[in-house]
Amino acid sequence: MGKKFKGMYMQKCGLRDGSLVPVTALLAQGLTDSSLKYHLQNAKNHGVTQKEIAAVITHAAFYAGWPKAWAVFNLAKEVWETGEGDLPYEEEGMRAHAKEMVFPIGVSNDGFAQYFSGRSFLAPISTSQVGIFNVTFEPGCSKLDYVA
Repeated sequence: MGKKFKGMYMQKCGLRDGSLVPVTALLAQGLTDSSLKYHLQNAKNHGVTQKEIAAVITHAAFYAGWPKAWAVFNLAKEVWETGEGDLPYEEEGMRAHAKEMVFPIGVSNDGFAQYFSGRSFLAPISTSQVGIFNVTFEPGCSKLDYVA
């Protein structure tokens, strides 16, 4: 029964999307051991991108809890390790920071530059139902109307 159901399910949704099911199931249980890392690698091998896994983990975090999700982000960061040639940033500091992130840094946030002292960067994580964006600030950047 189990193999037959799994085969029917994978035919229906495909290996790529089907590989995300065990990732979210293990995340929801808080199991962040080698089995989760295996399933993250399997998802990557079936075409899930770093941006997509970040969106899936972020979405699941609202249901399973952020502490569980943060543990999964660390494993995903290991699996989707970015090579030096894959980083679009020219500055060495930005490249080093991007290598440590599971979320993309994004592009310069010029539309809101007038509200910050320093540079900020904006990367869409998910826009399908609700817009979720990652905002990255360079060191020393602060909101201009912020009063501590």
